[in-house]
Amino acid sequence: MKVISVNVGLPREVASNGGRVTTGIFKSPVSGSVPVRRLNLDGDRQADARRQPAKMLAFTGVKTGMKVLDMEASAGYSTELLARVIGPRGAVYAQESAQVMERVPD
Repeated sequence: MKVISVNVGLPREVASNGGRVTTGIFKSPVSGSVPVRRLNLDGDRQADARRQPAKMLAFTGVKTGMKVLDMEASAGYSTELLARVIGPRGAVYAQESAQVMERVPD
């Protein structure tokens, strides 16, 4: 696997549907090494605790060696979690809509 970019960011409050929500989707690339911590990367305060990845994985019932499809994979957060559980003997396929993929630079 080749890492093309590591992006981190802080949660930001934005307007949404007439209200305010906090999101961690706004990220910026960093250069150099980035220490990996138990819940996230240094400089990235996206709240994994809020996402509750262990509950998501338990809910899916995914196991080592399975083949799974992550639909609407977006940036791949769930795809990566699934891949870590499934391991090298399984496969994770990530699907995204054409509209989203048009925004991804070559």
